[in-house]
Amino acid sequence: MKQLSQNIRKLALVAVLATSFGASASAQSLHDAQALMTSGNYSQAIEALKSIQKTGKSAAQVSYLMGQCYQQLGDMANARLSFENAQKRGNKEAIVSLAELAFDNYDFSKAKTLITRYDAGLRNAAPSKQASQIRSKIFLAEEMISHVEKITIIDSLVVDKDQFFKAYRLAPQAGCLTSADVIPQDIRPEKCNVVFQPESKESMMWAQPDADGTLRLMQSSRLLDGTWDHPAQLDDMLNDEGDADYPFVTSDGQSLYYANNGANSIGGYDIFVTRKDPDTGQYLKPQNVGMPYNSPSDDYMLAIDDKTGIGWWATDRNHIPGKVTIYVYVPNEVRQNYNPDSVNVKSLAAIRSIKDTWLPGADYTALLGKIRSIGDHAQAKTAAFSFTVAKGVVYHSLSDAKTNEGRNNLEQYLAEVEKQQDDKRKLQALRWSYSKADDSHRKSMRTTIMQLEAAVAKSYETIDYYANQVRKAEQQK
Repeated sequence: MKQLSQNIRKLALVAVLATSFGASASAQSLHDAQALMTSGNYSQAIEALKSIQKTGKSAAQVSYLMGQCYQQLGDMANARLSFENAQKRGNKEAIVSLAELAFDNYDFSKAKTLITRYDAGLRNAAPSKQASQIRSKIFLAEEMISHVEKITIIDSLVVDKDQFFKAYRLAPQAGCLTSADVIPQDIRPEKCNVVFQPESKESMMWAQPDADGTLRLMQSSRLLDGTWDHPAQLDDMLNDEGDADYPFVTSDGQSLYYANNGANSIGGYDIFVTRKDPDTGQYLKPQNVGMPYNSPSDDYMLAIDDKTGIGWWATDRNHIPGKVTIYVYVPNEVRQNYNPDSVNVKSLAAIRSIKDTWLPGADYTALLGKIRSIGDHAQAKTAAFSFTVAKGVVYHSLSDAKTNEGRNNLEQYLAEVEKQQDDKRKLQALRWSYSKADDSHRKSMRTTIMQLEAAVAKSYETIDYYANQVRKAEQQK
């Protein structure tokens, strides 16, 4: 299930392990298993629990804990068998875990039946936090499954989860997704997953933890002197009692897509959208975008490229260790939902196969080609410029170059200009921060300033070198 549910499971696991099992040899073995589980050694814990299982001691608890281990390892078949054994032996919390497995498999009806059975056995006792969490998720998921949007998914990519956003190919008009390195050092948070910048590069948006550790969406704008304004936190409403992250703003500046794991999410993260009030400029109440975008797992970083007519989002629903799946799809101008009575809506919501979303006889080669034609962000940034080759001869695009050598050197020239401009912006921001800092911070800042000054000075030589190489190659043509 989602990240929040995983945290709840771990808390529940600690609580179960802390329960007194009696002062027997079996208790000592359970204590050993507890140490293995809390340290994340689930495979070894399973072997320890199997040896306890042979003794017949604490059978219900041992089966339940084995189910927890298998679940953490992603072995859902054995997790289900272990939970079923624990349930037969009277472990009530095993029913909740079975409900969670059913929920993850989009069997919301079965999950509801199991939670109802669990509630009936409580009598006057309070339900576990995990049970309450799943109960609310079932209600939301049942509503979503009846309104699954009909979209065409033309491609899927499995990439490393670390900096997965680099796989998104967005036209410059759609903005760019980048790392925290773009944030000036004096306002850069210690941890940041991704930064969004519009085409103008005059603002940026990201998420960072507040004093309580809750991730909040932040925004900063470039000032007239080239420095960046102090980051402003976006409305608390966007958090919905959870973390908010992975922002993307549409090219018209009116719609904000982001991920949230709060009260109205069925996964660890669900994708939400909010729009600006045209009169006040404030964001309106966010709406969950529903299925198939969202799932019982983490779903995030939805981006829509109006230039190419292509949308992207990332998901952990396929449970590939260290990886994330990115779906590439064709957004609808007006939302259209599947008729749940005429199609296998659960399969479409879970995206069992992207081919199931294709129109009969449709050819998406041109769309895929349009995406592949978009280079990385560094190349996109240099799409428009003015470079004087000779008197009366000015290049405005890489395609103006007549030779491969000239084009290659022009790319190097433009990259170095971009780097120098970025270093100058950082240097200006640092000098301003230096003037406001106390003596204890100035020493480390002074070293960085000197390094940037040297880099800027050196870049003038590099820029001149590549400019001369371009002119030499092109004028010989």
